[in-house]
Amino acid sequence: MNSLSPSIIFKVMGLRRCSSLKGSEQETSEDLSILPWFLNSYLLIPASYLTYLVVGLLARFFPSTSKYFSKAFPEFWLPSIAICLIAIFAMYIAGRSFFLLKREFRWIILSFSVLFGFLGSLNVSGLLAVIVQVGVVLVVAKFWRYERSILCGALIGSIICFLLLNSRGIPLLNPELRAAISSSPLRAGFQVSSIFAAAYSSSKYGKRGFLFLLPLSAMAILLGYKGNLASIVIASLIASMISADVGIGEAFSISSTLIIVILLMGTFIAKLSYGSWTIPSSYYLLYRTGLSLHVFQELARVSFPLGLTYGLAMLDPTKKVIAKVIETPREVGITATLIGPATLDFGLLGAISLSVLLGIFMRAMHPSERSSIQVALYSASIARIMTLLDIGVGFVDLSYLLSLLYLTLEVRKRSLENQIF
Repeated sequence: MNSLSPSIIFKVMGLRRCSSLKGSEQETSEDLSILPWFLNSYLLIPASYLTYLVVGLLARFFPSTSKYFSKAFPEFWLPSIAICLIAIFAMYIAGRSFFLLKREFRWIILSFSVLFGFLGSLNVSGLLAVIVQVGVVLVVAKFWRYERSILCGALIGSIICFLLLNSRGIPLLNPELRAAISSSPLRAGFQVSSIFAAAYSSSKYGKRGFLFLLPLSAMAILLGYKGNLASIVIASLIASMISADVGIGEAFSISSTLIIVILLMGTFIAKLSYGSWTIPSSYYLLYRTGLSLHVFQELARVSFPLGLTYGLAMLDPTKKVIAKVIETPREVGITATLIGPATLDFGLLGAISLSVLLGIFMRAMHPSERSSIQVALYSASIARIMTLLDIGVGFVDLSYLLSLLYLTLEVRKRSLENQIF
């Protein structure tokens, strides 16, 4: 029987040491070269958040929208903008600085994913959603090489969740039903499976993957959730641009179409929900970003410097804790930008800590090779964070993001073993 000689053992150890201990410069240059410069997470997410803040500030001074904010928020707490800028800078530095995340940490990451998922679902769906998420993650980690089967599974999961969510009617046309499914495990299942299906089909098949994008987008529209639609399209676009199958011009056209659809969806849903809606469709995004920013500045004011709710806001996926703090007349969930829940819970420290965590996470998600599965996982994570710029990060969202990171580290581990042996 042949045995491994010490030289072979040291060679194997050397290869592993090269990927994990030799230094970050070589690995950093390799995985950054896979991505177009504008899709590097340390640039894309901070720049997008900064743009979001600028648009939100413009809404306060724009004549067609300022009247809605000057009455509800007569004074704007300017230090809240400083908090946002500090958070953006912290995110950029954490994402720009290479943080070596060893593959051996993947089980710790999965454990935190389960913990955050359990905490975030205590008041919503209990253990069922957590068990399903862990099961799906472990199955994908085990069988990710069977690429077509994984894609078919994601598509089938999206369709099943969609049909069950529409069993009592079309949520887009029924505000009560839409509110009822907002925290449903089925909606979470549709979101997770559809985003991955869109990202993976585009990374694997390029423009041909848009054949999957169209029905997935149509289902998201009928469910009535703009964030789901945006995540699906953004994930598909990022994956397509990384694979160099879609150019800037085509991406701009698709993004413009997405914005128009969201404008129309937002206005339509608002009219159904509130009965009367006087804001034109063309100003909907301006109003929405302005509202979220004004809510954030109020949360920052009342929670500065050490926080106010100490975990309750991030534990609540419905965002009703935020509504109670600012005393909205209706018991509905309300958004407060990316760092809103963390700021309300833990003040300035919460905002900075979350930003650093997101920066480290996004950097660790960068694909180490041009494989369809790694590109899909990266695209799905960035797409989700892009939608969280408006919604805000909770423990459920951290659970989802950490599960993607676990899968990324698992895939990298298997790829390395294949190369060595």
